[in-house]
Formats: sequence, structure tokens, C-alpha cells
Amino acid sequence: MHFRVNRLTFVLASFLAVFLIGCGGSEGVKLNNDAIELQAQWKYQEAIAKYDEAIRLDPQVAVVYNNRGYAYISLGQNQQAIEDYDEAIRLDPEFALAYNDRGDAYIRLGKNQRAIEDYDEAIRLDPHNADYYASRAIAYTFSDMDPEAQADVNRAVELGIDREPLERFIEELKEQR
Repeated sequence: MHFRVNRLTFVLASFLAVFLIGCGGSEGVKLNNDAIELQAQWKYQEAIAKYDEAIRLDPQVAVVYNNRGYAYISLGQNQQAIEDYDEAIRLDPEFALAYNDRGDAYIRLGKNQRAIEDYDEAIRLDPHNADYYASRAIAYTFSDMDPEAQADVNRAVELGIDREPLERFIEELKEQR
């Protein structure tokens, strides 16, 4: 489902965000960066422990909650991920990625309309992010809203997503309905 985040992009974006906004001083930044490295190695439980420590040092850094949410969603702990995304959004209501990621968790729970609402907000905050349109296209497909899904596929392609894998994935979803 994730067309937006490859591991390198995740690592670089998370490192930059925490470096720019801080995280409990250098120790918090180190913990967050250690967690990102663990997450890139699929060591999600260990990453969560590091994020927990970073949050203990500075509970006001939205990106760390979002990162930990990504680890939880990777483990299938979608409700826990939603709680972290909620906190990230509470701390930074303009954090478009947190809305998108929370939408991904809602999709996994079968709450398609709630996911669409989060994708709508992510797109409102960052209308030039192709991945958000791709995510919403998937939610629309799960909701049997094929014209809306196709419009979002087209917009995602305009913004840089490769059409063929996204359309193939959408078609596979349609076949599963």
C-alpha cells in the first residue's frame, strides 16, 4: 500500500526533521536516529524502544510519534499506530504525513471513510504530494468509488507516481471485492 515511502526516503526525511526541530538535545536525536536505522532493518520492536526513550526525553516532537506509529503499523498494531499519529497531529496540526499515515492505519482496520478523511486533510495541507493521492485512490477503491479513485490515480501520475504499478495494484484490489 505504501507507494510513498521507500526506506532511504524515510530515513533521510526523519533524520532531517528531527535534526531541524530537536528532540531532547543530542541524546534524543541520537535515539531517534538509532530507531530509524533499526526500523530500516525491520527491527520494529527495538526501534519502538528507542522511540520510547526519545519521547521520554522530549514528548513534544511530533515526528518521533509519527516514526513510532510507522513502526507499530509495520507490526500490524494499527490501533497503537493511530494513537501515535493522533499525538503527532495534536502536537503539529499541519503535519500532512501524519494524516496520511493515520489514513493507512484506518485502511488496515477497514475504516475506509475515516481513511479518506485523513487523506483529504493530507492533500489539503500538501496538495503536491503524489503519494497522498495514491493513498486516497486506494481508499476510494476499497469504498467502491472507482471514478474518484481513477481521478486520484491520474493526479498522482501527474505529480510523479509511476502509473503502471499503481493501476495494477488498484486492479488487484477491485478483483478482491
